[in-house]
Amino acid sequence: MRRFADRVLPVYRKAIARLAKLRPPKEDESAYGVWLAADRRIQVDVEELGRAARRGDVRAVRAAVAQAAADDARSTRLASALGLSVCGTRRIG
Repeated sequence: MRRFADRVLPVYRKAIARLAKLRPPKEDESAYGVWLAADRRIQVDVEELGRAARRGDVRAVRAAVAQAAADDARSTRLASALGLSVCGTRRIG
């Protein structure tokens, strides 16, 4: 899990930064911001997963995976509501 987090985080951070630079249509700005915040929450979850794995804390790893899966499901719903079909596919879990 530590290696997963170490490999995924740089790519994920870059993707989030690129998404943050996009300007959605005015009518979608609020929903886009909520979706982007949900994706940032996934980043936090993966960071916690990496920290827990480094400590060897199996319980915290399981909790981080469960939280990431829940946050991913929320992000997926939000992306789908925006019509983002590719981004609306499950990534975790």
